[in-house]
Amino acid sequence: MDDIPRQMSKAKPSYQRASKTNAIPVVDESAPLVLVVEDDRASAIIVRKRLECDGIRVLMAVDGAIGLKLAREHKPDLIVTDWCMPKLDGPSLCEALRRDPAMATTYIIILSSRSEPAERVEGLRRGADDYLGKDKNHEELVARVQAGLRIRALQKQLTAQARTDVLTGLINRGHFRERLVDEIERSRRYGELMSLAMIDLDRFKEINDTAGHPAGDAALCFATRLFQQECRGTDLICRYGGDEFAILFMNADSERASSILERIRAELAENPFEFEDSRYPFGLSYGLSEINPDLSIDPDEIIRLADEALYVMKRKGGSPIPSKP
Repeated sequence: MDDIPRQMSKAKPSYQRASKTNAIPVVDESAPLVLVVEDDRASAIIVRKRLECDGIRVLMAVDGAIGLKLAREHKPDLIVTDWCMPKLDGPSLCEALRRDPAMATTYIIILSSRSEPAERVEGLRRGADDYLGKDKNHEELVARVQAGLRIRALQKQLTAQARTDVLTGLINRGHFRERLVDEIERSRRYGELMSLAMIDLDRFKEINDTAGHPAGDAALCFATRLFQQECRGTDLICRYGGDEFAILFMNADSERASSILERIRAELAENPFEFEDSRYPFGLSYGLSEINPDLSIDPDEIIRLADEALYVMKRKGGSPIPSKP
C-alpha cells in the first residue's frame, strides 16, 4: 500500500511524480488542488484519474498522518479522505484539520463503505462537509467535488472582500492587524528586523473640500500607486482608514524605511496629484517604529509608538522621529 504515488498533474495524459520530499510539480497552478487521502492503491488511482480528467490537480497521501502533513504544507482547496486508514482515520483527520485555523474552512468529503446513519452523522459532526458511500459511482464523487470547489471558491471570494479595501485594493485595517501579528512571530523566528510606518496624507481634506469626494478618492488611489511603486513586493501596505495608511517594511530598519518614505515625499513634491486638469498638491507625514526580533512587544504597542512619532512629525514638521522599543 505504501507505494501509492504522491503526485499532481494536469488533467489528461501526462502524470508527474512528486519528489521524495513531497514537493508538488509545478503544472497549472490556477487549477483547483484536491488532496486524496486513501490507503487502498487501486481506489486512490481511480479517484485521481477521474478528478484529473475533470481538470483538477491531485495530491495523494497513503494515510491520515501523511494527509495531515501535506494538507498543512500545500493548503488544498478540498480534501477527499477515506474513513478507515492506518495511523489517523478520516474523522480524526477532520478534527485535526478543524483545529488548525489555516485549514478550518477547507472543504472535506469522507468516503466510507459504512452507510449507517449514525456513522454518517459522526463523520459530519467531527468536521466533514460531505459524506459519500464507496458504493456510489465515480461520477457522483466528481459532481460532489465540483460542488465543494464552488463553495470553497465562494468562501475565498468573500474572505478576500472582507480583507480588502474596496477603493484602493490594499488590505484593510483588520487584516493588517492579523498579518502584523504573524509577521512579528516570523521575525522572532528568523531574527529579522522590521519597521512599521503609520502615514497620514497632508492637506488631503483640502482636496475633498475643494474638488469633492471623487477627487479625494482619486488622490487616495494616486497615493496607493506611489506606495506600491516605491515599496518592495514583500512589504505590506494597508489603507488604515480615511487618509491614513500603514506600511510594514520587511527586513528593514527605520533608516531604510525612512529613505523609502522620503523618496515618496519627494515624488509627491515633484509630481503633484492632478484631477480634471487641475493640480491638488498634497504631502505625507509619517512615524516609524522599529520591530526588534529580540524583544517581546505587543503589536498594539508597536502601532501606538509609530502613531506617536507620526503626530510629532505633523506638529513640528521636519524629519521623522523613529521609535525604537
